[in-house]
Amino acid sequence: MPSFGTLLRTYRIERRMTQETLAARSGVSSRSIVEMERGQRSPRQKTLEHLADALDLADEARSAFVEAGETRRWSARSDPVGHAPPSTPGETGPRQLPADLPDFVGYDEELAALSVALAPAAGGGTVVSISGAPGMGKTVLAVHLAHRVAAWYPDGLLYVPLGGSGPSPVDPSDALSHLLRTVTGEQGPGHGDRAWQQAAFRTALADRRILLVLDDASGYAQVSPLLTAGRSAVLVTSRLPLTGLPVTATVDLQSLPEPDALRLLGRIAGQRRIAEGRQAAVSLVRMCGGHPLAIRVLGARLAARPDWGTGGLLGQMADERHRLDEFRHGDLALRSPLEQAYRNLTPLAGLGFALLGGLRVSTFPEWVSSVLLDLDRPSGATVLQELLDARLLEPAGLDVVTQPRYRFHEVVALLARERHATVSPTKVRAALGRLLEATLFLSGVAYERLREAALTKQETQSTEPRCPERPSELVARRPRDWFVAEREFLSYLVEVSDGAGLHESAATLSALVERVRRLCEGGHEAVVTKTQNLQADLYSPAETSTHR
Repeated sequence: MPSFGTLLRTYRIERRMTQETLAARSGVSSRSIVEMERGQRSPRQKTLEHLADALDLADEARSAFVEAGETRRWSARSDPVGHAPPSTPGETGPRQLPADLPDFVGYDEELAALSVALAPAAGGGTVVSISGAPGMGKTVLAVHLAHRVAAWYPDGLLYVPLGGSGPSPVDPSDALSHLLRTVTGEQGPGHGDRAWQQAAFRTALADRRILLVLDDASGYAQVSPLLTAGRSAVLVTSRLPLTGLPVTATVDLQSLPEPDALRLLGRIAGQRRIAEGRQAAVSLVRMCGGHPLAIRVLGARLAARPDWGTGGLLGQMADERHRLDEFRHGDLALRSPLEQAYRNLTPLAGLGFALLGGLRVSTFPEWVSSVLLDLDRPSGATVLQELLDARLLEPAGLDVVTQPRYRFHEVVALLARERHATVSPTKVRAALGRLLEATLFLSGVAYERLREAALTKQETQSTEPRCPERPSELVARRPRDWFVAEREFLSYLVEVSDGAGLHESAATLSALVERVRRLCEGGHEAVVTKTQNLQADLYSPAETSTHR
């Protein structure tokens, strides 16, 4: 591929533009254009887009131009110590990497941090890791990075898929046998003497500069026997961060921001089509939640049907009940990695995933899982941790009363709702009843505390609790803050309970929530006598399920 400076100059001259004319059209200074054409300056992302627009580049030409600019910028950022890969690397060792994707987009900061760690000046024995949820692009990023730094490892680029997220992870001894055959032509004694295998492998790599990519690791125990020493380096991908390894640099991939998500969709489907249907394209990437695999699937579907527009594809994605099946093109499917993660769950965590999938709220507090599953709080927290470890649930931070909150990613929520539909109506109604009962109790606690404060003209406590407490104690300390944190959840629960036929309880909760709202907003509330103690008369039965 021609250098970015060469491409910039070529396209400018083809369009009969002077550097000054291009500067006026793009908003980029003529001096910057001169330096970029000479290879003395790297373009920023916005500069690339402005130049591509000014040059009227579209589709493949635009993609090649942007890719060349990103390559130039990446090289400058990733090599602050002056060790740029040579143009003729003189590769002599095995090259096992899968092909790099020409439409790679995003994760610039992650690439820069990891490439600095892998640079020659970083020394030997380097271990870098990439983690992330299913389909977040860990392998794609690792392969892209390995190709970028290939010239720094002239003695070989080794690639081992470890299958850690599947039902049968590769045994470290089998991986060592494969690596020994690749590097030395000998297999060694196999499973009977892993120590011999490790020593032989490290001896073979002692004087070589090799990059070993270990893809889809299950954990520390699988990776640790495969670590190298000397001048070589290891790049590991895994679902969870491998904090037990002696890593030099690590990144945990998150969803693509909207501009990068649109760029990826455009790289695959064609920038002009995205520009012509931009509003629908924005809706599509938001529907994906910035999930790279989901976006890639939709881009592939558009690319395969030149007669489609983004609006037409958006219409096909409208039915949420079947949306997960629409994220499929040939053998490229979003469902596969999500269902694999779901199949690895214990039965109890699988049921928790399904019941939580029925909640149509942006976030929910920690105690909800315990109530839905009729568990004590430690057991409910264990279920949440299993879902977090499977990357099927995301932490959403602490709310204003310091409760941990959680959420489903947009595409994971599709699977969770599918699973919810498979739970028996009896179980769903029982779980909803427990949730409604517990919420009535907590709302009653908030009401009583606010009513007492209004009668005595005292302020309710609004400082953070000293330690984690039972939900009712936390509500009693900070009723106003609790109401703010749970307002969406309370409104949703009233609606869903009424729809499930729990009309009386839904009406009671609705009335109670309205009373709490008035007290929180400083309105007038009729004095309730001691004989009308809502907490005692209506909500005590939930004390057991909420506090356990």
